[in-house]
Amino acid sequence: MLQFMQSGSYIIGNAIAAVIYPAFGLTFMIALDVAGAVLASIAVAASGIKTPAPERRTPEENAEASRHAVRAFLSETAGGYRELKRHRGLFAMLWIGFAFSVLFSPISALFPLMVFDHFGGTTTQSAIAEIAFSVGMIAASGWIGATGGLKNRSLSCTLAIALFGAVTLAGGLVPPSALVVFLGLTFAMGVSSPLYSAPQMALMQERVDPECMGRVFGLYGAVCSWAMPVGLVASTLFADAIGVSVCFVLIGAAMMILAGITWSIPSIRKIG
Repeated sequence: MLQFMQSGSYIIGNAIAAVIYPAFGLTFMIALDVAGAVLASIAVAASGIKTPAPERRTPEENAEASRHAVRAFLSETAGGYRELKRHRGLFAMLWIGFAFSVLFSPISALFPLMVFDHFGGTTTQSAIAEIAFSVGMIAASGWIGATGGLKNRSLSCTLAIALFGAVTLAGGLVPPSALVVFLGLTFAMGVSSPLYSAPQMALMQERVDPECMGRVFGLYGAVCSWAMPVGLVASTLFADAIGVSVCFVLIGAAMMILAGITWSIPSIRKIG
């Protein structure tokens, strides 16, 4: 359901952008972004979530509380790491997830460049490519929600990585005259995303001690977040030098190799 709602918001956002950007420009788009944040803040304020009133403390007590918070954060992060270490398959998938995020993150940044530079497209066509990706996410999310997806979840994750790699590689080989083909491949990229993330979440929820669930998910989210700037920096260095389409080919090939590595790890095969 989370994937479904997120994908729906991507579709609506890109559709609005495709109409507004050519007519009103970037400044209006940024103002619209601020307006959306204000509306979201009002929604949270109106939700009635109770929060405790802050305690009055001396500067010395505040300093000690800050030190305690840092120690608690490090302790809980270490606890999440130890919990994952108890499950060899999940621990291996943590680093597979890191590698996947390193390779996945540049694609979103390169999408517009691919449409503009390789296919000579417009902002509207770039938005359509993003929408096609989101529709693929919705289709896969709906299928998983209705059927539960593949019973072997580690196989689902592996196939998702391989699918993303294959269609990304193919996208880089599409000639400039075949934008429609690229849009179809973009849809397939979107399909692969929930096929990877949903089974991985389910595996963690099934295997991890409930008391450590927040620590494990926090650690996993942090590791994948650290991976994103690594991938973006790499794409920045190479995109101008070798071309966007070549980047797609190389990232796709690397994804397919990662899929082979994932399935070659016995602990991952068994955990599914």
